[in-house]
Amino acid sequence: TDMCHGDMGKDKYVHGPVGAGVCISCHNPHGSLEKRSVSRSGLSLCLVCHENKENELQQENVHGIISSSGCIDCHDPHESPNKFQLTASTTSELCFACHDDSKSKEAHVHSPVADGDCNVCHNPHASPNKFMLAEDGTDLCLLCHDDIRDELNLPNAHEPVKEACTNCHDAHGSPNEKLLNSAGSLLCFECHEEFKREIEKPNVHSPVSDNCTNCHDPHQSDTKFQLIGSSITNTCVMCHDDIAEVLKLKKVHGPVASDQGCVSCHNPHASLNESLMDEPPVERCLTCHQEHQDIKSFAYKHKPVTKKCTLCHSPHATDNAYQLVAPGNQLCLACHQDVKKMVEGATVPHAAVKSPGCVGCHEAHGGPVADLLKAEQHTLCYSCHEKMGQKVMSSKYVHLPVEQDSCAACHNPHGSVNTRILRLPF
Repeated sequence: TDMCHGDMGKDKYVHGPVGAGVCISCHNPHGSLEKRSVSRSGLSLCLVCHENKENELQQENVHGIISSSGCIDCHDPHESPNKFQLTASTTSELCFACHDDSKSKEAHVHSPVADGDCNVCHNPHASPNKFMLAEDGTDLCLLCHDDIRDELNLPNAHEPVKEACTNCHDAHGSPNEKLLNSAGSLLCFECHEEFKREIEKPNVHSPVSDNCTNCHDPHQSDTKFQLIGSSITNTCVMCHDDIAEVLKLKKVHGPVASDQGCVSCHNPHASLNESLMDEPPVERCLTCHQEHQDIKSFAYKHKPVTKKCTLCHSPHATDNAYQLVAPGNQLCLACHQDVKKMVEGATVPHAAVKSPGCVGCHEAHGGPVADLLKAEQHTLCYSCHEKMGQKVMSSKYVHLPVEQDSCAACHNPHGSVNTRILRLPF
């Protein structure tokens, strides 16, 4: 060796036969049919000594370069400054001599790639797994990402996670955070196409526009739909803290208290209707409150009924009966300011106004009688003023307003400063 090839065996890492000065382990000193007078061609020469690799190379997926030209495209057969006599200073530099390195230049690079150590994930020789991975699919990723392993024990698993992390993440590099294949919700829409169409509606839930993971865990969750909260409603109130306070009140609306929670009435993604209601306001309420379906046919309708029920009823929770936003007359007088002035200015109050209140005489939603009265005036008034009703019914001569069924022509039904709640002094 020293006589002709004196420069051999001086590097940091020297092939065993070279270091021992036994060149004839690989080369025939007299001649050979192979280049460089090696005694065997390609891979078969290396396997004479490295027989432990023979079984490894029987696996389903063998590195293509080994099959085509043997070991010396990656390993120097004599010496190298690099461990394993690699022909490049880092594993990644060696790999990128053949493989495209564009992923390593992305804004976000997988740490093994950034560290130049492809062998963390890939076996450089052969593997039973596709892409010569050291483990199959998700099992490989969990070797390092053990925090995600704990999540995978939860009951609601994202289907892509069960298959392979690379359904959502690029294994090498990406322009997107967390090595995602696409940014934000766009990644989710690649599978969930129905929601991509849904967000074309005019009212879109802001977390959907930003990122689905604002509400959903991308891996697994204890909660249905992989929600990040312990329930549907708990997920919603993480942002809607004003509603969280309302839900502390005594009477919680049944749908809100149910397992479906907020999505009983709201579409969590997008809607044609304001407040992400899944139907127009009144129709949404009547879907459950079938007993009020007849309001559509009323001759006289309370104005709020034609707009939305939530003008009078709290859709979430309240301390008042019937989910009212304010108790009794207080609710009615908030709009009917003219009546409020009468009631507050009356020195002779109508007892019925105090109890049972406005709904003692008026229908809250609508009906067949003007002014939303529960019955025609004389019938309604005589239901309390029975003796007066009997007197009128038995009289031969009746005062014209009474005959015309108009008690209110003389009496103010809300209160007065005059005796017998007369409209004018007597």
